[in-house]
Amino acid sequence: MVMAPPNHPKTLPDLDKVQALRFPAGHGLLLHRGTWHDFPIAGERPVVVLTANSEEVVEALANMTTAQEMDQGDVLKISLPQRLNAEIHLQLL
Repeated sequence: MVMAPPNHPKTLPDLDKVQALRFPAGHGLLLHRGTWHDFPIAGERPVVVLTANSEEVVEALANMTTAQEMDQGDVLKISLPQRLNAEIHLQLL
């Protein structure tokens, strides 16, 4: 999973602090509020991921009609290429 430290309120992630963490199957992860993250990536084979969100997040995401940036409630979803002229690529070791 790719993430960067929280820097709330709603500022852009610090790309110098982005890290990719690998955790084993059967383990959970609880993020601090405001932690920048992307959805977990299956590195070696397909996996099942259970995600728990607040009602506010579920409602905000359910109301999106297309994949786009979003600033609603406690969700700030951004496009790195558009906002920071950057992309993150992982190399699995």
